Amino acid sequence: MQRRKRVNKLWIALPAGAFIIFLFVVGIKMATMEANLEFVSEYTLPSLPEIAIPELYSGERAVAVNGRVIEGGSGKTRSIASTAKIITALMVMEKKPFSLGEKGGEIQISQEDYNIYSWYVNNNGSVTNIEIGEKISEYDALASMLLASSNNMADITVKWAFSSIDDYLEFANIKLTEWGLKNTVVKNDASGYSESTISTPEEMAILGERVLRNPVLKEIVGMKKYSVPVAGEISNTNGVLGKQGIIGVKTGYNGAASGYCLVSGYEQSDNIVSITVLGASTRQQSFNETLDLVSYMQDNLKETELAHEGEEVGYYDAWWMKKQPIKVKENLSVLGYKEDANKAELVNGANDLVFDINGAKFDAAVATGDFPKEPNLWQRFLHVFGWQEEN
Repeated sequence: MQRRKRVNKLWIALPAGAFIIFLFVVGIKMATMEANLEFVSEYTLPSLPEIAIPELYSGERAVAVNGRVIEGGSGKTRSIASTAKIITALMVMEKKPFSLGEKGGEIQISQEDYNIYSWYVNNNGSVTNIEIGEKISEYDALASMLLASSNNMADITVKWAFSSIDDYLEFANIKLTEWGLKNTVVKNDASGYSESTISTPEEMAILGERVLRNPVLKEIVGMKKYSVPVAGEISNTNGVLGKQGIIGVKTGYNGAASGYCLVSGYEQSDNIVSITVLGASTRQQSFNETLDLVSYMQDNLKETELAHEGEEVGYYDAWWMKKQPIKVKENLSVLGYKEDANKAELVNGANDLVFDINGAKFDAAVATGDFPKEPNLWQRFLHVFGWQEEN
């Protein structure tokens, strides 16, 4: 009798144990089951126009659209003369920023400042007349260096903003590196008088665009004349200002620059196109070649649509759900010229279609349908036995 009871218990225990093992195995499989969304990109890059830009008579040129270089020269560094004041102005606004309609800080001219003025006078540098004890606004100082190309006001302003020329040089070179401008190096002074301040046409075009993105600096470089204390009315050295839509930026010259330099910019739709000519034989030639380049760009730069609203550029898929299309939420166009859209990708989990055009990034917002990020327990359980959602 005892033996029969033991056999009955065994018949109950074996199935129960097997069921427990079954649940344990299923549970392990459910817990360790892969639940990744499969991302599939179906985007095809459009072809952008290719146009052969004419060469300059002398020197080198570069063209940038919104800080993206689309045409360049050799990429070799060279002295940039007074176009270095573009860098000076940008750095002063980094250190001592103020808004459009304001005048910024106040600089009181000291004996040391007057000594700087005298040094440039004795060494045939461009100067703005000053007096000891005179008070000049930061805005007026920036106007002096950007319009009249005043060497003394460039050095005086950075000494005021950074305490010393050396502190300015350290700050400027660090900031240039942070901006990715590894070939631009500022040395010895803030005015560009030193032949050792160097850059490339490409990087100067990028810096020119930065100036035109700053409301205060854009206003200054767009003026043909301006009055400052003591010196009175000063004139802009940029002879192409106002021609063919040009809104700035800065001229420069020294022997080491192999001639005359000019950084200019104009607006096309919502874009800023900046053009650099370095090393022209004469100042007039730098003006003429800039105008030729601007005219050529205005005729040939075209808006190219990279993505349009509603375009399906890929989808998410997984075994527990139907395919979820990824669609562009709004149109994305770029001003295209002789460039290759060499990369476009959707990043898994991101909300943007990211384009890489010769190193420049463009984002188009995308949208997906609502779907669960993870399968629920019932879906996991069924998937153990081979179930998956049909598309």
